[in-house]
Amino acid sequence: MTLDPLHADQVADLVLPLDGPYPPDQVVEAARTVGELVRRLNHATFHRTALRYPPQVYRTVGALRSALYGLEQTFDQLAARLDAFATDPQVGHDNGYDPAPACTEAARQLRHAAAAVTEVTAHLDRAHEATSHLSYDTTTARQPHGHPFRPPAATDPPSTPSPPAGQSQPGASVNRARPR
Repeated sequence: MTLDPLHADQVADLVLPLDGPYPPDQVVEAARTVGELVRRLNHATFHRTALRYPPQVYRTVGALRSALYGLEQTFDQLAARLDAFATDPQVGHDNGYDPAPACTEAARQLRHAAAAVTEVTAHLDRAHEATSHLSYDTTTARQPHGHPFRPPAATDPPSTPSPPAGQSQPGASVNRARPR
């Protein structure tokens, strides 16, 4: 008997239902689950069999990008919670110090982390866009540079390597359109 795989929202509901309730221990466990899932993704993406085709990479990058956008909001909300703790008279400090500076510093660092996530997601946006155009043709053998493989015929001229980008081959004319 084969079980149907669970979807992400079904798995997440097992850890922390979207509409609550939100018991603190379950919130902490949800954060730990994110860390554990990243650990498992690290193991899986090490193996070529995990993502065999470029569209699978595209969808994975998109899902991770969405996760990071969400983490940006989470960091900001945790910072806001710490701001509230900074003025809460019931919050203490293990060493007997005023807890407000520790809360304020932690909130500041979380806001820096949210800003850093914004930069990371910009790179993921570009990677996601670049991978959106990739496909995988299992019916045609390909050479390493991506052109369809065709065995050379006896009458074909010998191939010459392409020049680096922006350079032309000696004797070749370059036709560059002028910007309008």
